[in-house]
Amino acid sequence: MKLYTESEWCRVGTTKEYELSVDEGSLTAYLKANLPSEYGPYGLIASYFQKDLVFGGYSNVRKEVPLSKLKEFIDNGVSQFFIKSKTLTPKINLKTLPQSNETLLLNGLICLQVYRKFRGLTSRPTILMVDAIRNTDVGGRFKHNHYQEIYWSLQKENIRKKPQAVFRVAA
Repeated sequence: MKLYTESEWCRVGTTKEYELSVDEGSLTAYLKANLPSEYGPYGLIASYFQKDLVFGGYSNVRKEVPLSKLKEFIDNGVSQFFIKSKTLTPKINLKTLPQSNETLLLNGLICLQVYRKFRGLTSRPTILMVDAIRNTDVGGRFKHNHYQEIYWSLQKENIRKKPQAVFRVAA
């Protein structure tokens, strides 16, 4: 299976974004409970910037980590992760990717952002997804249907049912 690359593919439409109902403390349990088993096993790709002490500047460091290490990485200041289905996505050589995380998004991986407290304000973890891409040369399109199912499964708990009509019986 070949990866979709930035040089050949681009996004179609807008990035889907959704704020989860849990805080960072219960995030690991939430993911384990809501990720659909048919696309497992799952892993995370942690992404953070690190200063280059020799040449200056910063570089994007990416590491594959198990779900069980999520809290540990958050506590160490990492705020961006990508949820990867090992069934749907082939092994990725993270060291050969461009500095941006666009290739991960173009391949359907779900971005998980965990914002830190700032001046007493917090926001809940957010998931983002690029569900469709287009080939820049021939114009062919591809939709990440399976990753879209995973994305929906993470928000299913909060999708409200339409209120049912109440019928009153005359006395």
